[in-house]
Amino acid sequence: MATDYVAEILRLQPEGPYYLGGYSGGGAIAYEMGCQLTALGHEVAIVAMLDTFSPFIRRRTAARRQEARVPPAP
Repeated sequence: MATDYVAEILRLQPEGPYYLGGYSGGGAIAYEMGCQLTALGHEVAIVAMLDTFSPFIRRRTAARRQEARVPPAP
């Protein structure tokens, strides 16, 4: 989805800077669009993510819980 949106943005506005934003799942898409645009060498001025879930937070929290259960090495 983000790739399709990036292609459309570049078709309509080939030069940045780009200001991206999204709400909920749209925030994750906007983030991915920013990553893709940056990788293509374009300037992304803002990526606004509103009420967006981050899978990284869940993984980090799970890793911390796992670390707490593992006894320290001797």
